[in-house]
Amino acid sequence: MKREALLDRVGTERVKETNAFVRWMFQKPHPEEYYDAIVQQALKTPTDAALALLRDLYAVRGWKVDYAKIQIPVLCFASESYYPQGLWLQKRIPGLRLQEMKGDGHALFADDPKGFNPRLQDFLSQIQSK
Repeated sequence: MKREALLDRVGTERVKETNAFVRWMFQKPHPEEYYDAIVQQALKTPTDAALALLRDLYAVRGWKVDYAKIQIPVLCFASESYYPQGLWLQKRIPGLRLQEMKGDGHALFADDPKGFNPRLQDFLSQIQSK
């Protein structure tokens, strides 16, 4: 199983796996110093705690959420690869506002701050004025 293999690698090759994960989060290039700083911050979490967090994440099965009960404004940003999940959520959460960020990675706020920040500010302005 891929998850078990990842857990094994995080336990035995933490620095290598953290470097790979950090670079996976971005679609657009950033300075090496930027990646290195994120890796260094991530490595401050002890390995046993990082493994526990991953195990908890993987343990969740069949999210039993009644999305229709969500009664607060929701803004969902999605890269192209996660856009189908955003559409799925949009059908279930009343009023969810979905923003697609094409060409960006998982850390889309860092890949395209000029596209992300104004959309977030617009959303916040709209909900504050209500």
